[in-house]
Amino acid sequence: MVDQVAQEVIKHWISIGTEPLEGANASTIAATEAYFDISLGGELLDFYSSVNGIFDEDDNGFAFYSLQKWRAHTAVFKSDALDFFDQRKVCIIFVDYLQASWYYALLFDRNTDKYTIGILPHQALFIPITDSFNEFLKWYLKDDEMLYNVS
Repeated sequence: MVDQVAQEVIKHWISIGTEPLEGANASTIAATEAYFDISLGGELLDFYSSVNGIFDEDDNGFAFYSLQKWRAHTAVFKSDALDFFDQRKVCIIFVDYLQASWYYALLFDRNTDKYTIGILPHQALFIPITDSFNEFLKWYLKDDEMLYNVS
């Protein structure tokens, strides 16, 4: 079943001419979970099963990565400047904003489906904004100011 919020995002992308990618299959989801040592439960699983990101960025500069393009914070920034990431957590970049002006990331507790979404304006700062993927998507659809609070 396609989650209502995911369906709204898909319709939005189609209406603005942004190409949504076909939902991720079970093996792609399992590979992502194994690689990052996480569990995609609930809202994330519903969304990525329905749509696996977009082909390019949208008209506001948001590029929702497919699961195959998700990257660990340490791989993108080549360091752990945040210093609070440890063996119990993994920070995964899932959205690029304005061609890497900043990123949106999921800070997961390893071996769980518990996460916080935050803004990564640079390698040494993670700004938590929500613990709900659907809330993040609703803000995205409304172009809410919560998505731009990088100070």
